[in-house]
Amino acid sequence: MGPAVWIVSLMIIFIIRKEGKQIRPWHILGNLCCLFGSVMVIAAPGNFVRSSQIAETYYGTLWKIFLRCYAECQAALNYLFPALLLLAGVLIVSKCVLKLPIGRKNILLLLCALLSWGAMILSPHYPDRATFGTMSLLICVVISLSADVIKARTDLLAPCMGISALIWLRGMFFLGEFIATCWGWIA
Repeated sequence: MGPAVWIVSLMIIFIIRKEGKQIRPWHILGNLCCLFGSVMVIAAPGNFVRSSQIAETYYGTLWKIFLRCYAECQAALNYLFPALLLLAGVLIVSKCVLKLPIGRKNILLLLCALLSWGAMILSPHYPDRATFGTMSLLICVVISLSADVIKARTDLLAPCMGISALIWLRGMFFLGEFIATCWGWIA
């Protein structure tokens, strides 16, 4: 997530510069701090310890690529699927049906989500928790586009709320299952 945010924040600085607006000091400072934090997290000693404990280091390159792609697809279908499904629905309604523009901020958020998800292919393993940042970015785009859809068509408020409640319930199921497992209620 860190390198993806760094790249997108660098793109935002270039867009601000291209539009002739003033680049604030906090733009540069935030970008540099994001880069520094990303390097520190990647270079942390714990990463090398964790990487050395991965069993797939004994496999060939082709098998490693297969296992990484499998882990990413599993994470996309297990954890990102509701957010991706909701995003696809909102994009179809807003762009195809209502002909609303997606907007530059949403395109940047989608790019950041794609980068954060795709960057994990370089990781020695794809932990389930790594999908959280990508999911959060997708949900931000869904909320932004949903607000535009509801402004354009107020009669779509009830269906949007119903779908959001179903997605929330699915997320709470995983949280409840995790808590119940930690407390020993279920095995």
